Amino acid sequence: MNLTTLATLAKDHPLPTLASMGAALVLAAFAIDERYAHAGDVRNLQANTVREIQINRISGEISLMELRINDSRNRARELTAKQKLTQGEMALAQQYNTDVSSLEAEKRQKQRLLDQIKAGVPIQ
Repeated sequence: MNLTTLATLAKDHPLPTLASMGAALVLAAFAIDERYAHAGDVRNLQANTVREIQINRISGEISLMELRINDSRNRARELTAKQKLTQGEMALAQQYNTDVSSLEAEKRQKQRLLDQIKAGVPIQ
């Protein structure tokens, strides 16, 4: 169909042509809305992906801290199991216990952050 045929058709049958144009406009509106809906889906997917990456990273950090805590506890236990400790061994055992305390505090802080991210609370 060429432009002349369409013009003649519109002139001879104005109501169906207007209905067709209206339907075309509605379809165009849906198509535009659908495009933006996909953009919103992409933004949601991106936000969820970032959230999952944060969760995995912090979970890994917590696991590493747990390993370090257990290692420090074991080393302190090995030293204190001896009957007689030298000054250096006592200082080393004390350092291991201090490390455990600071690692546990840091782990609690990371765990709170992880809980916030899992709950969907925005972090700063």
